[in-house]
Amino acid sequence: MALGMSRRYYTSFAKRIAAPSPEAKYCSSRRRFSIERERPVIVPYPEPANWLARSMILLGTGVGLAFAAYFYLGRPPIEAKKTSTAAVRPERITVGGPFSLLDQSGKVVSNSDFFGKWSLIYIGYTHCPEDCPRQLEKIASVVHQLGKSIVPIFITADPERDNTVQLKHYLREFHPGFVGLTGKPSDVRPVLWKFRAFFRKTDEDRSDYLVEHSSNVYLMNTKMECIKVFGPEYHDKALVDAITKEMTKAAAMEGTQAL
Repeated sequence: MALGMSRRYYTSFAKRIAAPSPEAKYCSSRRRFSIERERPVIVPYPEPANWLARSMILLGTGVGLAFAAYFYLGRPPIEAKKTSTAAVRPERITVGGPFSLLDQSGKVVSNSDFFGKWSLIYIGYTHCPEDCPRQLEKIASVVHQLGKSIVPIFITADPERDNTVQLKHYLREFHPGFVGLTGKPSDVRPVLWKFRAFFRKTDEDRSDYLVEHSSNVYLMNTKMECIKVFGPEYHDKALVDAITKEMTKAAAMEGTQAL
């Protein structure tokens, strides 16, 4: 009796030990779920629906390979650009040019009449209250120091009022060597544009109108080519030094070319 009870008790105890607990079942199922969730899903590449799509893919691949082979294999090599060791001369901005106007005596004067001499050109007008008289006095001082090697030229920016008689009376107050140039407005304005001069009338309805204009002095060489442009800030001593330097440089270049 006791032996039978002990055997049944042992058998039930062994079954309890061998059977997993509810917690163990839950953990085991959770582990299987996590393993299955982490397993990568492999999606097969969709094959073309028909033979036409496959043909288009093969054709596009072939064209791409052909272009790649041409650009990377069949194209001739690019030749290196030849670099010149000679110095590149910068382009000079053209200032000035041919002209034909009237001087203060009524004579027709062109730019070729000044060939062979250096000249200083100033653009203004005889009714100018301040800038023109100051600049003309400066030019007269420069011409007095340099002598007959340079010619002072005054081109009017107000041809409607600055006729030949007005220029003659006005310029003799500064230096007897001044050459005044005027003419018809249609003849004078293109000359001013060639020198890139600014000019504009103010209060044209009045007879005593003013003319706004640039106040530069143009240094011209013996070929009537503009060598340098001086602003109003230059005083007469600085102008003399700069002009003498340009004359010396030109003479040295002419001597070198003659040799």
